[in-house]
Amino acid sequence: MKALGGFLSVGLVSTALHYAVMTVAIEALGAPVVLAAATGFLAGAALNYMLNRRFSFASQRPHRQGLPRFALMVSVGVLLNSLLLALGLHLGLHYLPAQVVATGGVMGFNFACMKYWVFNSTPPERRG
Repeated sequence: MKALGGFLSVGLVSTALHYAVMTVAIEALGAPVVLAAATGFLAGAALNYMLNRRFSFASQRPHRQGLPRFALMVSVGVLLNSLLLALGLHLGLHYLPAQVVATGGVMGFNFACMKYWVFNSTPPERRG
């Protein structure tokens, strides 16, 4: 349960960064919504890796193993986020509520990947 609580706390911080970058890119720079959201997602992901590795999962997995896994997870996550956001926009939602729905859709995927694959250093035969 500690991992989930830490994940949610870190998620709030990294999501705030995601939304801040996205909103500034859209409102101040006139960036396309999906591109701005992807940029914000990646900014939040960088912070997310550092904080989740240390605080949520207390991972002992070396960066050379965990970071490539995290990068693959983020690649899938940014694609999923972009697709869900684009669907919300297509359905007529404003970009912020559409992004909230997309964030919710990606959150479970991210938690499962981080807990069981990215940061888990327990050998599969010992996970029971």
